[in-house]
Amino acid sequence: MTVIDPDRRISAGASLNSPHPPRDLAKYASQRLLRHLAENPGSPDEPVSRSFAGAVLFADMQNFTGLAERLNTEDPANGVQKLAQYLDIYIGKLVDIITANGGDIVKFAGDAVFAIWENENAMSQSLLAAIHCGLVIQKELHRFEVAPGELLALRVGVSAGNMHELHLGGYRDRWEFLIAGLPMSESGQSATHADPGQVIVSPAAARVLSGSGLAKRHGKKLLVRPAFPAELPGPLKRSDIVEGAEDAFSVYVPRALLVRSGNMRAELRPVTVLFCKVRGFKFSAETSLAAVQVVMLVMQECVYRYEGSINRFGVDEKGAILLAAFGLPPLVHEDDPLRGIQAARDIRTALAAIGHDASIGVATGRAFCGTVGNNTRCEYTMHGVNVNLAARMMVRAETILCDENTVKAAGSHVQFEQQPDLSLNRLGGVRTFRPL
Repeated sequence: MTVIDPDRRISAGASLNSPHPPRDLAKYASQRLLRHLAENPGSPDEPVSRSFAGAVLFADMQNFTGLAERLNTEDPANGVQKLAQYLDIYIGKLVDIITANGGDIVKFAGDAVFAIWENENAMSQSLLAAIHCGLVIQKELHRFEVAPGELLALRVGVSAGNMHELHLGGYRDRWEFLIAGLPMSESGQSATHADPGQVIVSPAAARVLSGSGLAKRHGKKLLVRPAFPAELPGPLKRSDIVEGAEDAFSVYVPRALLVRSGNMRAELRPVTVLFCKVRGFKFSAETSLAAVQVVMLVMQECVYRYEGSINRFGVDEKGAILLAAFGLPPLVHEDDPLRGIQAARDIRTALAAIGHDASIGVATGRAFCGTVGNNTRCEYTMHGVNVNLAARMMVRAETILCDENTVKAAGSHVQFEQQPDLSLNRLGGVRTFRPL
């Protein structure tokens, strides 16, 4: 296999040859992770689970993929840099509003963010703080003009309940930090019902607010009116990477950030995206940590075997979902589409061996890759039609579905059987194929 990235210096599991990560890389971690590292500065050697009650806010940009395509069609030479500039302005302001209102951004999901509020004594106060933040976001960022004629907007969903802080993995010294639990998925589902400019609360959040008069049903939506908690949490106090925890920090962030000292320029690059759902795997407070850990280890081993990257892993009462990519820096190969198919096959085989079934979507194309956020909080992430397509194929797949780009790139190495077209609003009918 030919490596074509001249910046490649490490494999997915190689030890870091560089010194401790620069302190300014703390912006790539949530406050909750930094607090964990302050309490546990040594490198992790076993999975960890902590439960807590709180509120979640999910904010999702409207029609980001369409904007990216239009900019790159209108100005192929500068479109990606314009898009990065717009994101720097808009997502940067979103980060500032959330942190100014006490929210801890625990995950970026493409052009969206998840933020949490925790109050040990009163979940209702956490929920009111999240709702208040959502309303401030919509007041300040709805139809916000990032450039003449370029107006951006967000959908916001809020939920509340019991959540779980998980530290999983460890294969080749790579660990994943995530917040699991139904409120995470419920906040995203609530946002899908929102019109741009609205804040929608989940049924669980509405029950917490029962009797307050703050949530009003409008058809299938639960809208909220302006509300100010009795005690606003105030700005989130961000920490640094504590002395002695640098090595522990490095196992949670993408290796490319450490190799390049966090200097990850925005770019359009060919990427093969793999979305996987573990069917029938349900996570709750009663689920053993060992059960989640073994699923994570299977995912890591299969993805890293082909030098891919894990971009996101999530679990809740409705299942476990992995987002991985082949072709992100510093590991790029001419045969990344083939590697994505091979990893998909291995994931299904390995999960079957421990009693789980999986549906997987694999799509190849040019994706926007770069750092999203600002110097307070950011992450390296990716967006693109192929990311959305892989997710849709995962939902449709009985086993594995691939798009036409992946099939062509795999060449004669894999035989495929054509499947029914997948209908996408923006793309029309998309041809799909099952590897044999």
